[in-house]
Parts: sequence; structure tokens; C-alpha cells
Amino acid sequence: MMHQIKQRHTARLAIGRILAPVLAPVMAITLGLAISACAAFPDPIVGIGGRSTVSMNVALTTDDIRMSDAALFQALNQTQDGSGTTWTNPRTGNSGAFRMVQTFQDSFGRLCRGYQELANVAGNQEGFTTSACRDAGGRWTRLEAL
Repeated sequence: MMHQIKQRHTARLAIGRILAPVLAPVMAITLGLAISACAAFPDPIVGIGGRSTVSMNVALTTDDIRMSDAALFQALNQTQDGSGTTWTNPRTGNSGAFRMVQTFQDSFGRLCRGYQELANVAGNQEGFTTSACRDAGGRWTRLEAL
């Protein structure tokens, strides 16, 4: 009997791990629709840990990425939903903004933030909505952008 209960519990955990990546984009689409009416934030983007998610990342310098990551980290940790941060690199003219949209817990119990990211890189603007979740060690991981 205990073996059967353990098997069912293990199966439920496995299903949760499979469904979480599938449900995250659905939630991000919902967030995107919710903020589509919001006013555009004045600037751009990059990723946590120096991994840019903008298609124009070839124009981002190491300093751009560092500034963007610092602004995103600050926004994730210190701003309320509806607020955000910006960054500007005066040497390259590249800039960006992050607006926190929603704070929630994912199926693993992690703190997550949905946010809008806008970039102005080499004169081109791009924006998208995504989410990041914080692990027990305090490290943020970005979910895939839509």
C-alpha cells in the first residue's frame, strides 16, 4: 500500500515538472495581453547573468549587459508591481527598461515576477513580456520570453 502511494506521489511530481514549462508560456501570454494596454516604458533589456534575450544582442556591449542586468536585478528585488527601473549607457547610446507586472508563486513554490522588458539598441526598439523565478539561494532565472 505504501509503495502504491509513493508511486502516485512520484507520478504527480513528475507531471507537475512536465506541466510547469508548458503552463509558464500560457501565463506569460496572459500577462502580455494584460499589459498590452500599458504605456511603453522609455527603454530596453538583457538577461539575467549576461544572457541577452533581445534579437539585437549583437549590438550590446559588455557594459550594456552589466547595466541591464543590474537594473533588472534591482527591479526584481526592490520594486512593486507596476513600477520598474531603467538603464542607459552614455557611451553606446543603448538603453532599456523593466516594468514589473505581476508577482506570483510557481508550482514549485518559488517567488516569480512577470515583467515587461523594452530595449533601445543601436537605434532599434524591441520589447517583450517574460517572467523570472528566484530559487532558494536568491538567484533569479529567466523563463523563456514570448
